Parts: sequence; structure tokens; C-alpha cells
Amino acid sequence: MIPYINFISEPVGALVAYALVKAPFRFSFNKITFKPALVTFLGTIASGVTYVSVLKFLILFVKTPKNPAFTFLLTVVITTAIANTIIAQLIYYPVKAATGKQD
Repeated sequence: MIPYINFISEPVGALVAYALVKAPFRFSFNKITFKPALVTFLGTIASGVTYVSVLKFLILFVKTPKNPAFTFLLTVVITTAIANTIIAQLIYYPVKAATGKQD
């Protein structure tokens, strides 16, 4: 793809993640917080959708036959968001313990 689109999409994902981290809400069940999972999922979705949208906008200026590439790209974004969410939730407590941080 086009690597420089990341200069647009990654800050968008980072801003969404930052806003969610700073937002005063709790997303937990018993003593387990799921806020890291939510932040990761929505940050990845924001970044991925921004990337695909900018790519689609840039390709509008080029004659291309109609193809399902954007649908496949969005599938990759959703799959990546799910994988990132699982990984972030799994490593949250070990990283928190290793750094000595409190909620």
C-alpha cells in the first residue's frame, strides 16, 4: 500500500486512544478492567478506517476497475483490531505489575 498514509492514520488512532484513556469512565467486571481492550479496539478501528478512507480518496483520482479491495481492507482492519484487543488485554496486568502502576 502507500506507507505515508500512516502519517495521517496513526495520529488519528493515537488521539482516539488518548481521549479514551483520559475519559473518566470505568469499563470493568468484578475486579477486571476491560478499558485497555476498548481503547485498543477503538484506536485500531479509527486508525484503520482513516487509512482505508484516505487510500480510497487518493485512488478516486486514478481510473481503476471496480473491485472488492476496500471491503477486504476493512476486513483486515477489523481482524487486526480484534487481535490487538486480545493481546492488549492479555498483557495489561503483567505490564501493570512489572511497572508497579496503579489504576
